[in-house]
Amino acid sequence: MKKIATKIHFYLLTFIILNFVGKLIFEFGIISILEFSIKVLIYLTGFLLFFWNIKPFKIISIYFSYFVLSPIIIIITWLIDGLLGGLIASILLFPLQTDFVEYKKEQFNIYEKHQGFLDGCCTYLIKERELLLFEKNIKEIRIDGKIDFNKSSLSNENGILKLKYECEGYDYELEKTIKSDSTIVIRH
Repeated sequence: MKKIATKIHFYLLTFIILNFVGKLIFEFGIISILEFSIKVLIYLTGFLLFFWNIKPFKIISIYFSYFVLSPIIIIITWLIDGLLGGLIASILLFPLQTDFVEYKKEQFNIYEKHQGFLDGCCTYLIKERELLLFEKNIKEIRIDGKIDFNKSSLSNENGILKLKYECEGYDYELEKTIKSDSTIVIRH
């Protein structure tokens, strides 16, 4: 059972690393919910393998200790609170980090890009689903405020992909919240 779990862990880890490289180079990868599920499986198998490899102690136990120690450290940093705690938690949670769908229409998904603890607001990724389990990056957009996707629409007419959205931002000079409508041409 230990050998099977070890093989599964490292096959999934290799697959996720190849997916990460594919996203960086080709802007093409598996859908985010599948990616997140695989990352959780890697985490769970790593957690179990730590305890299976601790007695007798093997050098690989140091690698698997990440999967046991990181939740403990995250809980401690959550209790400590503050900037240092958030930074440490962000570093430890980075491998599990995945963007989730904010808006879905036909074969297009819009994700709010998560870039870590100190990320800025309102960067969105527009991706097109291909071959059922894969996605291709179309464009990354940055908006001054958060998009209200309940009042937004994505249209694909004659190959021109447009996003019409309502966004809310804060005007510091007027000291009030301002709503605005806008349209972005994503693809010609």
